[in-house]
Amino acid sequence: MDSIVRPLGGKALDGDLDALLDSLPVAMARADATGVIQYANPECERLLGLTRADIAGRRYDEPAVEVSAPDGSPLEFEDTPIPRALKGETVRDFAIRMVGAEGPRTVCVDAMPQRDSEGSIIGALVAVRDTTAQSDAEQALRFSERRLSSILNNTTMAVFVMDHRQHCIYANAAAEELTGYTLEELGGRPLHDVVHHTHPDGRHYPLEDCPIDRAFPENYQVQGEEVFVHKDGSFYPVGFTASPIRDETDTTVGTVIEVRAIAEERRKSAALQESEARFRNMADHAPVMMWVTEADGRCSYLNKSWYAFTGQAESEALGLGWLDAVHPDDRQMARDVFLAANERGEPFRSEYRLKTADGSYHRAIDAASPRFGANGEFLGYIGSVIDIDDRYQAEQNLRQSEAELRESRGFLEALLDSAGEGFYSVDRDGVTTMVNRAFLEMLGFERAEDAVGRKLHDVIHHSHADGAHYPKEECPIYRAASSGEGAHVDGELFYRLDGGTVPVEYRAAPLFVDGVHAGAICTFADVSERLAAQSALSEKAAALEEQTKTLRILNRTASEVAGDLELDRLVQRVTDAAVEVTGAAFGAFFYNVTDPSGESFMLYSLSGAPKEAFEQFPMPRATDIFRPTFDGTGVIRLDDVTKDDRYGRMAPYKGMPKGHLPVRSYLAVPVRLRSGEVIGGLFFGHPNAGVFNDLAEERVVGLASQAAVAIDNARLFQAAQTEIEQRRRAETDLQALNNSLEERVTQEIAERTKAEEALRQAQKMEAIGQLTGGVAHDFNNLLTVIIGGLDTIRRSKPDEEARIARALDMSIKGAQRAASLTSRLLAFSRRQPLEPKPLELNLVVREMTELLHRTLGEQIELEGVLLPRLWPIEADQNQLESALLNLAVNARDAMPDGGKLTIETGNTALDESYSAVDAEVVPGQYVMVAVSDTGGGMSPETVARVFEPFFTTKEVGKGTGLGLSMVYGFVKQSGGHVMVYSEEGQGTTVKLYFPRFLGEAGAGEVVSPSIIAGSSEGEVILLVEDNEDVRANSALILNELGYKVIEAAEAEAALAILKGDDRIDLLFTDVVLPGKSGRELADEAANLREGLKILFTTGYSRNAIVHHGRLDPGVQLISKPFTFEQLAERVRAILDRT
Repeated sequence: MDSIVRPLGGKALDGDLDALLDSLPVAMARADATGVIQYANPECERLLGLTRADIAGRRYDEPAVEVSAPDGSPLEFEDTPIPRALKGETVRDFAIRMVGAEGPRTVCVDAMPQRDSEGSIIGALVAVRDTTAQSDAEQALRFSERRLSSILNNTTMAVFVMDHRQHCIYANAAAEELTGYTLEELGGRPLHDVVHHTHPDGRHYPLEDCPIDRAFPENYQVQGEEVFVHKDGSFYPVGFTASPIRDETDTTVGTVIEVRAIAEERRKSAALQESEARFRNMADHAPVMMWVTEADGRCSYLNKSWYAFTGQAESEALGLGWLDAVHPDDRQMARDVFLAANERGEPFRSEYRLKTADGSYHRAIDAASPRFGANGEFLGYIGSVIDIDDRYQAEQNLRQSEAELRESRGFLEALLDSAGEGFYSVDRDGVTTMVNRAFLEMLGFERAEDAVGRKLHDVIHHSHADGAHYPKEECPIYRAASSGEGAHVDGELFYRLDGGTVPVEYRAAPLFVDGVHAGAICTFADVSERLAAQSALSEKAAALEEQTKTLRILNRTASEVAGDLELDRLVQRVTDAAVEVTGAAFGAFFYNVTDPSGESFMLYSLSGAPKEAFEQFPMPRATDIFRPTFDGTGVIRLDDVTKDDRYGRMAPYKGMPKGHLPVRSYLAVPVRLRSGEVIGGLFFGHPNAGVFNDLAEERVVGLASQAAVAIDNARLFQAAQTEIEQRRRAETDLQALNNSLEERVTQEIAERTKAEEALRQAQKMEAIGQLTGGVAHDFNNLLTVIIGGLDTIRRSKPDEEARIARALDMSIKGAQRAASLTSRLLAFSRRQPLEPKPLELNLVVREMTELLHRTLGEQIELEGVLLPRLWPIEADQNQLESALLNLAVNARDAMPDGGKLTIETGNTALDESYSAVDAEVVPGQYVMVAVSDTGGGMSPETVARVFEPFFTTKEVGKGTGLGLSMVYGFVKQSGGHVMVYSEEGQGTTVKLYFPRFLGEAGAGEVVSPSIIAGSSEGEVILLVEDNEDVRANSALILNELGYKVIEAAEAEAALAILKGDDRIDLLFTDVVLPGKSGRELADEAANLREGLKILFTTGYSRNAIVHHGRLDPGVQLISKPFTFEQLAERVRAILDRT
């Protein structure tokens, strides 16, 4: 610019200067002495995106485009190039950011003064260069340098950069932390002289021996391990990678050295090697065959058990050679299952026949879990092979016992990851060594690596439930690890990583390896659901207690007023009870009575407040609020009586009188007699609003009904007393008139009564005789079979196995028929224990279709007419199915030449007129099932006797005569009704009526085949039975099933055992015992041992555990007689129930 622009002599030369500026390829402008732009050349126009006219005429502090400092801050215009040039200064490279037509640009401005011939400043010349690209590149370079520095300073790897002299010119934050030196202390010095100059034994370490230094002169990457010297003088092992730095000409200009501390790696490596050695040692001594494969499927290890079992040599079995020991027919399958699973890296399980060392084949189960590396890469499998040949026939596909592989760490981890409980182990210092998946999920860890290697007490167990600090020394888990002291703790909190808490129950136990205390293991379970369930149970218990209390009050009141004929007393009791069950502050009963003179007046009974509180007030009037109660038009319940539209409208009080007890909640129920007469009402109040709810209203309505009945009874009693008195007077008069006639009538009545009693006794004895004869006949037949069979066994020789087996089978069948006969007699007498549940009758019938077809045979057609939307019933499903089957069998026998059997269902109602004919029928809604046949039918005489026990029309030996008796007893015990319709030559229909169940019906019960399972954990059963033979038989069965049995002959002996320290898993007791009953024993046992499981047995329970024909809730019962299989299944089911 200095060479182009020179001092000018005057304005005459401006035109020449402007022409010169136009020819320059640089943006140029000229300002006058006041700083106003006079001219701009075309390049300046292009750069600014403006015309010359837009630029000229503007002062330097009125720019045509937006300008700022390069960093975006405002410009101080007096410090810009033009005013500085006007002051005589030559300004160069002044950076400005401007926003022109092409967007933001960065420019550099040069300015110099323009002088006249006398040297006076007459203006300024300005040159502008676009430096946007250069500025962007410099900014990008600075950003890249900052980003690289940020990355290096945020990596855990120590990084050093050496120049061509091998002097340190850069060290990141990790390098400073690793060595203890700052970059200023390291800079300009060989790294070897600072951190690598001495061997750990104190000898000098020459530079020429340093492998790190060889990367620069030898121009190749060097890796290895060395020992560095810390600034504090300590030594520490490191792993290093030294790489040469090359420029664009491939010339080595320096070295970058990456260093990491490897003390922890060496410790982990040693631990891994120790773990692998321990695994191989455990695997070689394991009682099962074990193997390990690599990711490509090659088997790299088989334990000694494999070679001993198969007879293979190691060279034969490794790789895929192990398949040669698999049976040829199973080999391809075993190969395909293994390779398919290996390709997906998933667990697998296969079963095949494996050749043994003696050449035979045993069936085996091969199961494996994948192994994964720290980064989730598939490493192969660890698996086991179990010989299951001996138990294959009894239990196919039985899984290998997990206990056999507990010592295998890899298998244990896979196993623990499938567990629902959290698990982790720590060393003696409290450092976590293993966790399972449940641990990670419950406590919010993403990976096992986030927990392993850390002391987690201060992370997950740092505080008590009340927020108080939990010192590590008091932690049972830490004590188990440090001192070997085990613990079981319930109700503490574990803390999640996100700050949330998990209530847990945990067990901490010391861990021993080769007899050496190595730490502790801890298993824990999230008990949130259990605590919530306990809380819900407590709430339900409180609600149940409240309901029970209310029921006691209602039952007590019903009992008291039922027999109370004193009006004042019974009404007071009802009022007191109503106040108690509604929570009212006070209540009153207003009613009309008639005095002996026949006059009517108002009385009242008060509860919850003294009568003095109301004596000053008149009796209530039939106001808008009181009238519905006295008229009997309905119940009045108000959450706030003072806000009701009817309140306060009646003179003189316009509301409650002054001094009246405060009332907001209001409840009034009319009391109506059977005749429809409203005799008064129950009124209740409370000073708070919203006290009375639907339940309170329902309870008061019930009490009002009881009060009405009681008052009705009292009135009837008074009327009866009056009538009796009148009759007594008449009888006295009549007796005085005709004493002799009365004596004859009395004598005649006495004789007739005696004759009727004799007749009833004869009929009763005849019925008992018939029942006893039938029972004796059938039982003698059965006993003949049983005794005959047993006598045959006694007389048989040891080698007559077939004869013994036939006799034994005959005896067992006879005993089973005797048990069935007893059950039917109990059914007829309505004494069998039922287990009713809601049922859909149509579904029961459908599920019996196949059984009925088989029972009826091909000659009989089966038709079902089932009503859609049939009401549900509540009945014992087994007894219902047995009753329907009995009816079907009777129908089949009535149609020897074939016919049609129809099963029909329907909804019906039996009203009062029907119940008047049959007193046992309760009016209401019923569900009917009818079984009809097209057989020969029955005469009226036969129909009248069909339900009598042992009555049968079949040939001798064709029936017991108890089938319909059992059906009758079962239906009546279920609250139902039975009707038989039959005409000779027209067939028979038997209709069973069951009360409608108003809840929801469940599906029919599907009975699964039972498997006889005994004890596997040394379980102990307390057997209580007063009959020595029955007790001996029961103990024999339980012992055979593997249970330990403790026997007692009566309740007191059993309670003495329960008070001791012996383990008892189940109390198995007879219901009927000398002294205390089995029910009383069970109640006391439950108090002594919370959670004790109880099984009752009985041949006839009376009312100890069965009420109204139904088992008490929660009672488990097995009826006598029972078989080995029945007792085994029942005991196992109860012990396994949680």
